[in-house]
Amino acid sequence: ATVIVSVSSNEVAVGGNITVSVSSDDTVQYRKYLDMVMGTATLGAVTILPAAGDAATTADYSVAGSYYDLELVAADFSTDPVAGVHFTVVATATGVIGETFTLELLNGDTYALEDSEIVTIIPEPVTMALLGLGGLFFRRKK
Repeated sequence: ATVIVSVSSNEVAVGGNITVSVSSDDTVQYRKYLDMVMGTATLGAVTILPAAGDAATTADYSVAGSYYDLELVAADFSTDPVAGVHFTVVATATGVIGETFTLELLNGDTYALEDSEIVTIIPEPVTMALLGLGGLFFRRKK
């Protein structure tokens, strides 16, 4: 089975949110860790979707001020999970423009890196528009 992590966008404004999804293309049970070094973003509550199975669980092993480490288990002894999105979590950008944060999906037994996504913090559209107008105004004054 292939389990992947994906994000709704690889760019987010300061204070903006993206949705992080963990999906599987198979019905195999698994245990994974979703890791993220803290400092430029925070993770909200994890939503377990029905495709993960009735007994799917999450556990938060985060270390305050250091990193997020969420255990995601899609396993049920009576029914297997089905292919699709199993878990979602909202990440909120807290860093400064130009910083990045990486979300890593690790094997639950070996901690081997299986997938990752990098998100860059960008200026919000209103800020970019104001900077553009300011540049035009400055250019006209000369």
